[in-house]
Amino acid sequence: MILGLLCAFATVKTNAQKNEILFTIADKDTVTVSEFMQMYNRNSGTAGIVTDIDDYLDLYINYKLKLLQAREIGLDKDSSTIKQVEEYKKNILKPYINDPKIMDSLVRQAYDRLHTLIRVSQILISVPDNVAPGDTMQYYQKARSVYKKALNGENFTELVDKYSDDASANPPKGVANHGDMGYFTSMLMIYPFEDACYSYIESKNSDDLGDSIVFCRTQFGYHIIKLVSVKKVDFMTMSFSHIFISTQKHSEQEAKDLIDNAYGQIAVLGFDSVAKAFSEDKFSANNGGRMYNQHPSVVPAEYIDLYMNLSDGKITQPFQTRFGWHIVRFNSSAEIPHFDMIRSEIYDRISKDERVSMGVKKFIADSKEFYGFSVDTNALKRLAGFISDSVFSATWVMPDAEDRDVKPLKKDVLFSVGKDSFYSWNFLEYIFENQTKTSPIHLQSYINTKFEEYSGTCVIDYASSHIYEQYPQLEEAVKEFENGVLIFDLTDRMVWNKSVSDSIAVRQYYEDNKSKYLYTERADAVIWTINKSLNISGLKKKILGYKKRKKSNDEIKDILNRKYSKDGKEKFAYIWGRFEYGTNRNIDKNVFADIDNIKKQNYPYGIIDTSSVTNRNLLIVVNEIMPVGIKPFESCKGLVTSDYQEVLEKSWIDDLKKQYPVVINFDLLNTLKH
Repeated sequence: MILGLLCAFATVKTNAQKNEILFTIADKDTVTVSEFMQMYNRNSGTAGIVTDIDDYLDLYINYKLKLLQAREIGLDKDSSTIKQVEEYKKNILKPYINDPKIMDSLVRQAYDRLHTLIRVSQILISVPDNVAPGDTMQYYQKARSVYKKALNGENFTELVDKYSDDASANPPKGVANHGDMGYFTSMLMIYPFEDACYSYIESKNSDDLGDSIVFCRTQFGYHIIKLVSVKKVDFMTMSFSHIFISTQKHSEQEAKDLIDNAYGQIAVLGFDSVAKAFSEDKFSANNGGRMYNQHPSVVPAEYIDLYMNLSDGKITQPFQTRFGWHIVRFNSSAEIPHFDMIRSEIYDRISKDERVSMGVKKFIADSKEFYGFSVDTNALKRLAGFISDSVFSATWVMPDAEDRDVKPLKKDVLFSVGKDSFYSWNFLEYIFENQTKTSPIHLQSYINTKFEEYSGTCVIDYASSHIYEQYPQLEEAVKEFENGVLIFDLTDRMVWNKSVSDSIAVRQYYEDNKSKYLYTERADAVIWTINKSLNISGLKKKILGYKKRKKSNDEIKDILNRKYSKDGKEKFAYIWGRFEYGTNRNIDKNVFADIDNIKKQNYPYGIIDTSSVTNRNLLIVVNEIMPVGIKPFESCKGLVTSDYQEVLEKSWIDDLKKQYPVVINFDLLNTLKH
């Protein structure tokens, strides 16, 4: 009983607190407990968001301060902001509204796009499924930040490796694509992705892409897309024969040796026989390497590039992709069928994707019920007297508007939706403008069918302009998106652009804080890969001897390959670097795992590793173990810039708090912690 009373008392107390003001900002903005706790509970525990109330309060105050300044300086009136918000609004309305008039144009659009192949590379900033529409701001800001880096010319592959959430970019197993999606055409990607790429190209009306970067949102998150190549084609699929050697199974040199050997045998044995003997594509090797009716999207992009310049029956030189080495003979291709032959197939395919994610009929029915819909059936029947059978041959002419019997139609309410009325005369105009040749049917049935089309269109238009009445959550989502855009643009102006444009200040920050930017211990070392057919111990002595005589690595490599590679195949290769722990597994295993002992040796010092599963042994020559030291500016410029941006942001926040004093009800805040 007592416990029940205590719980009831706590509930009353909590409800009473909801409308109390937690903090105010310069008498310009107030935040209630309800608003703050709603945001705190929504974000608490989300990746990258703190769960401590005090810490979150600081973040939320900073958010509100920035938003206040953004609106006071008029960023919400900026044309770019308005355009982004309108585009977002349009996108989130798509699942609710589908205009039936656009289906035919979408079918035609999908067909026309079959004639254009696009190669892209992408960075995906994923948005978790359980995130509310209004909570995507943090992901949007991250995506826009990466988008800006790409627009500014930063290496796109490096941006992919650093930021992309696409599992195929850097998978734990298999071949990483580093963002390269290869070629695709219409109806293969989700529609927003497809449309962003094709719309950009169509707007340019040119195949010269330059450094084109596209930004879009899909159900998976935000995509930063680099358009790599565009090709006009007249084929749907291609058939070819190929020989494939994997670099996953062999070292680079072994794979190259095998493909060169295979290429040399083709003139003697024929392509099919060589494919059976050499190709490591288990699905086609036994069939002479033959692959039938392959869509361009499922083959390496390099195949398409080569095919565009080779006629049927021609054989390529050996070429390399990220998968390995290839030789291809292009046999034939299948043309894209005429539009009329595949129109219905395209219609079926796009009717299942995001183009029509919500049935128009259901939306119209729901909207009629929500807003109120009424029709004067007698007025609808009267219209049969003004329409003739000539409408079926598309030759019907509107009656004279000044005719005594016709004139009242302009004031004759045919139906109403919400507060809007629609007149009989307007419906006649719709029939006149949309008549097409068709088989004659009962005239009233025709009028009824056209009325369903016309009234449906009017209901959609009305519902679109009053959508927030039916779906109030969309208004909140749009408002939160707009806030995110405002803060992103303001931060860009106050922090990011400043750090990029003021290179002197960034350099000075580095000079003042050099001790923050340190190399850990590094091994100055050369990793030699040496064919297992050779005596690695004897070669170790030779290489160390050459090093002591001040021979360069290239000179040593040339000397050894001339001496031991009588068959013309190189048996020696090397990479040199200054390796920190964690940057090379062979250095980690052979050097850092025994670092105390390595430090005691005389340099150069050699370490033999024969554990490789390839036909190569390793010889690691350590030139020096370099102590902890300060990184030069160019080696840490990105990190320095990021740190300097944090300084700018802190200074900016301090200025905002002076400009807009914040008053917190600490007594009320303390009650929220218990």
